[in-house]
Amino acid sequence: MSSIAVRVSDAALPKRTFSISHFLRKAKGIYDDFDPTNPVEEEEAVGRWIEFGIAGINAHSGYRASIDLTENYVGGAWLLQQAHHLKTRYDFDSIMGSSNNLPYTTDVEIFPLYGKGFELRKSLHIDPVHVETDDGDTLNVQIQHIPHLVIGQAGQLQSTIWLMLPALVTQPLTIAWKVSEGVRAELYDYCLYPAAIRVVHPGEAGHWLPSYAAELKRARQRNGRLQNSGRIIPQDKLSYFSKYLLKKIHQNTWGDGAFFFHELRGVRGGTQHPRNKHQQKLVQFLSNFDFHQIDKRKWWIDWGLEVQCPGFILWWRKDSHIHVIKELLNISSEAAQRLMNQHETYFFDEASQLLDVGGFHLKVPRLQRQKSGIAYIQAYNTEKEAAYQLSGSSNTFSINYADTLMTPGFKIGDYTQKIAAIWAQCSDKSDGNARIEIRLNLARFTPHQHHLQIGDNIMDLLFQFPRQTWWNFKILRLMTMAQAIQWYRESREGKANPLAISLVLVLTYMINSLTSRPKSFTAEKHMAKAALQGIIQERYEEDEEGIEQLVSAINPLGAFFPSSCIAVPSAAPVPQFGFGMELPSIVYHLLFSRTLIGVQLMVQMEGIASNTQSKGIGQRITNQIRRKERRLRRKIDEEESIQVPRTIKPFQDGDFDHGDQENISPDSQDILSQEVTEILARSYSDLLLCSPNTKGHSGISYCRLTQKEREHAGPAIFKETNLAKIWTQCIVKDGHNDVTAWDAAFETLFPDTLKEKPASGWQNYDNCSYFKHWQALITGLSREDALHVQDLVRSKWNSLLWMPWPRSDRIWLVTSLQTKKISKREFCTMYPLGYSGVGPVLITNPNWQGAEVIFEPEE
Repeated sequence: MSSIAVRVSDAALPKRTFSISHFLRKAKGIYDDFDPTNPVEEEEAVGRWIEFGIAGINAHSGYRASIDLTENYVGGAWLLQQAHHLKTRYDFDSIMGSSNNLPYTTDVEIFPLYGKGFELRKSLHIDPVHVETDDGDTLNVQIQHIPHLVIGQAGQLQSTIWLMLPALVTQPLTIAWKVSEGVRAELYDYCLYPAAIRVVHPGEAGHWLPSYAAELKRARQRNGRLQNSGRIIPQDKLSYFSKYLLKKIHQNTWGDGAFFFHELRGVRGGTQHPRNKHQQKLVQFLSNFDFHQIDKRKWWIDWGLEVQCPGFILWWRKDSHIHVIKELLNISSEAAQRLMNQHETYFFDEASQLLDVGGFHLKVPRLQRQKSGIAYIQAYNTEKEAAYQLSGSSNTFSINYADTLMTPGFKIGDYTQKIAAIWAQCSDKSDGNARIEIRLNLARFTPHQHHLQIGDNIMDLLFQFPRQTWWNFKILRLMTMAQAIQWYRESREGKANPLAISLVLVLTYMINSLTSRPKSFTAEKHMAKAALQGIIQERYEEDEEGIEQLVSAINPLGAFFPSSCIAVPSAAPVPQFGFGMELPSIVYHLLFSRTLIGVQLMVQMEGIASNTQSKGIGQRITNQIRRKERRLRRKIDEEESIQVPRTIKPFQDGDFDHGDQENISPDSQDILSQEVTEILARSYSDLLLCSPNTKGHSGISYCRLTQKEREHAGPAIFKETNLAKIWTQCIVKDGHNDVTAWDAAFETLFPDTLKEKPASGWQNYDNCSYFKHWQALITGLSREDALHVQDLVRSKWNSLLWMPWPRSDRIWLVTSLQTKKISKREFCTMYPLGYSGVGPVLITNPNWQGAEVIFEPEE
């Protein structure tokens, strides 16, 4: 396999055309091609299998695969055989809208403590709400940016009811809003409770406690959780209840402009029907709503069309998207193409990284929305439901980039085997239906008009894949990528190689795109571009002003096959991309708020392992290194918190496009503040856990604190004036007589630039996870910002009494007063007084205003 190790480029490999079924057979043949009694041959065969499954490269036979989908067109003999099995079905999936009342034909269940876990955190792609600011300006605010509470649900299908509070909107707009407990209490005490008491039967009034505080106490279970049960408001009282409730809410500053928002979703299975049952199912779907009480211009209905064929996965052809958009919006092909060229409007969701297969979603611009009444279009396949995760914040399984690259203890196999097992079961029984949905304004909706007309022959828009072929192709892609990541994580050398890091990040992106729609973030765009370097054939033409514009970009391989993938351990110390495949530095910022150097430090980071041994010698504590990073054992107090100013931005250099702000998490500043706070909190315990032991056979620690006390150490330890509670012996350097030494000591522990490891090596720094995190953090800051953040941490340490007096090669200096290792020894004191041996050196804060240091051992 040495040929793989020295291969620089795969561009010269001739292409060989494969259908998907042929590609699967070839991959199996490569995997089985080894002598089972020879472990080396097995490893090399697995390496060839990985490279073929990921990149389509068969270096052993000297060719590269190109996927051809000719046999997967819907037509010809296949259509003749399957025509009687093909079905087209319609459904209504959801309805949503806003109102100033509760327009239901059924009773409504109201939640006194407001439902949790049902907040609107994603865009619904509907018209924004006009919100007036305190300055009299008008903002156009998307519904998810308005703070809100779930106050109830209605009907057997449980339509959710939110109370929207636009007066609480803050700038900049964010989905990380919160409704305070004070507002929640006032809403119940002065609005919800009075409204409920006015309409419920006297015999039911006892179910409504007179205050929010009382309701909280009643609902609190023994395990501390809240029982969020509802209370019924009869249908005939809804009109009065809703009007009175909003009236009371509007009397509060936080309730100005409040309104209700409603959503009934996820019911397509119960409304699916053939075209001739359309009117009947529509009446059933809308039966819970009284549309005489609402403004239909503020309501939207999701209408779906699904094509089904037993035994097959039906997917949309990419070249059909322009036709679908043209027909649904009733626009020209040129106008449809212009919409598809707008990356903020149209997004292609490739299926299993087959570049000609996949769905899309289109956020319809305002002009076309006004003309057609359609706000949103999405085309996809129901096979994605196999990987749905119905609990948690996401509908799909996905892997975090930090997990695959650097999280201690993460096992990629635990994730991929679960998914592969699900898909293996699906290959026997689960079909995949081609589906398209539109979000249509209710005012434009007419039951007799067919808004989902996309042509006379819908079969011309689809691919068909035999069920087992499709699922097995997904399994092959998943398992080859997982095996490459697993070999990376098991590698003992070379893990910080930029080509290895690039490979793992790209493979994580590819795995996620198998199970969910990949995010259209800049980081992933750059990863895709780097992975396909040298493959994409781009064509440019000059525009009217003589500027070259990209006209087309063709991938002749037909699939997302990275340019190179070295996966054989015998060929490289760690799996990696081929020569020159490093990712641009912007990727590391967007994913980790780090530079490449910072990411490399994190990859190499090793935490502290503490091991209690030999109970007979004073609970000896040794500082061994292990790969699993020690977690913080205590809760961080509020006074320890550090708030990083918003003027400080990580990673400001020429690679970062500040105009692309939607690609940065809205919580990035909070994350930066949290990270600095955690580094500070971790430093207290890290410094004590790596404190020195005496030399010799016993190796007793100079520190009296137990293992648990060190792990839970906070700033209070470093304010302790009686050092005898902490140390058996120590040297104290008086900072009052050497005022620059305190700052120098702090700057050694928290440098403002990357600290280079001395040629002679260093002690303790490698063992302190806080120090590695700090190093990685400052590599992503400008010099000015690094100094600013350093001063924020310095202000916390300046409130403490003492710290280690470190050296450039070690955190803890252990010496005696008789040596020349300490400058200005006349200002140092050895404790206990009169002791002439050695001990760790501490320095006291020259600005300390409290009691002086003492050393009085307890009796």
